[in-house]
Amino acid sequence: MDLVLEMAAKKFTGKVDRGIQRVRRPPNPFCSACKHITSPQFIPNDTEIINAKTGPVTKFAFISFDPFDPSDFDDDFIPLCGQCKEGIGTAMCRNEAQNSSLQKRRNCHRGLDADSCYRRLLRRTRARRAKSLRHYKNALTEAFAVTGVNIVVVNELGIPASPTGPSAEFFGRMKSWAKTESSLIIAGSYHDARTKYNTGYVFTPESPDVGYAFHKQVSATDAGEYISVPSERKSMVVQAFGYKIGVIICLDLLDYSTVVSLVEMRDTIDFILVPSYVEPENMLSLQKVARSASQAMPGGVGIVNCHHGKTRSSTMHMFGKLLVPILDRALTDESGWLSVYEIDFDWFRAEKRKAQDDILPDLEWLYLFPTISRA
Repeated sequence: MDLVLEMAAKKFTGKVDRGIQRVRRPPNPFCSACKHITSPQFIPNDTEIINAKTGPVTKFAFISFDPFDPSDFDDDFIPLCGQCKEGIGTAMCRNEAQNSSLQKRRNCHRGLDADSCYRRLLRRTRARRAKSLRHYKNALTEAFAVTGVNIVVVNELGIPASPTGPSAEFFGRMKSWAKTESSLIIAGSYHDARTKYNTGYVFTPESPDVGYAFHKQVSATDAGEYISVPSERKSMVVQAFGYKIGVIICLDLLDYSTVVSLVEMRDTIDFILVPSYVEPENMLSLQKVARSASQAMPGGVGIVNCHHGKTRSSTMHMFGKLLVPILDRALTDESGWLSVYEIDFDWFRAEKRKAQDDILPDLEWLYLFPTISRA
C-alpha cells in the first residue's frame, strides 16, 4: 500500500513540476501570431464516412507515382500590370518576356520586378496526360483491391491534368470511386496555368462532383519551384472514419504557421496527410518535422512522396515513431509504388490519451498556443 501511495505521489509531483515549468516559460510569440497567417478550413461533414466503421482498423493507401522529366516543366509568366500607356503587359510585352531565356530576362522600364512574375509549371503533353490517366486509374484500382482500404492519398503533382485543369473523366472517376467504395480520396495536385496555383482535390461520397479544391501555401523556390501562393491561406480538415484529418501539400509541412494551425487543435486533430514531390535528399527535413509534429499533436503524420528507386518513398509517423506498412510493393504497371498502413481505432485512441499526458514541454512550447493559459 505504501509503495502504491509513493508511486502515485511521484506521478502527481511530476505533473505539478511540469505545470510549473510551463507557467514559468514565456509564451511563444511565433505560435501566437500564426492564427493571423493561416487557419484550418473544415469541409462539410459527410454523413456516410464521418464516423463510419468498416471494422476495427482503418487502412490508408499511399500511391507514389514516378517523378517527371525536367523537360516536362516549362517557364510561365504573369503579366506585370496589364494594358498600359507604356506598353507593359501588352501582347508584345508578354510575348517578349515569355520568349526570353531565363538568363536574359526583359527589364521593365517602369522599374517593376519582372523576375517575380516568372513561374515554373508542370505541363504534360496530350500523350503524356493520356498515359498518366491510365496509370492513375490502374493505381486506384489496385489500392481499392486491398481489402478494407478506407483512405487513399496520391502524391503531389500526381493528378493527370492539362494546363487548364483535370478532365471531366478524371472528376467522374474520382467521385464514382469515393461513392462506391465509401472512401476518402486525397487525389494529389497539379499546376493550374490559369491561377498559377498548385491545386489539390479531396473527394468523399457526398462531395461535389468536382470534389473540394485546396491549394499549396508555400512556394518551394529553393527546390526550383516557382508558383503563386493564395492570399488567404487555409489548411483543409476533413472528418472521416472517426478521425479529424488535416491535408496540406509538400513543403507546407515545413512552414511553421501552417503546421501550428493544425497541431494547435491537438485535442481533436488526429492525422496530417501530406502529398509531396521532393527529391530523396529533401525527404529528411520533411520526416524530421513529421516526427516532431506527430508527437506534439499527438497523432499521425503521413508523407506521400513521388517514387524514387525500388523502395517506397512515403512514410507514416505515429506518436513520434515510424510505422511499418502492412503492404509495400511496386504497382503492377511499374508506374510507381503502393504502401498500405493499418491503424487500429481503439489502440489509436488509447495511445493518444496517453501521449497527451506525456508531451514534452519543449514540443508543447514550440507548437501550441501560450502555455501559461493552459497551466
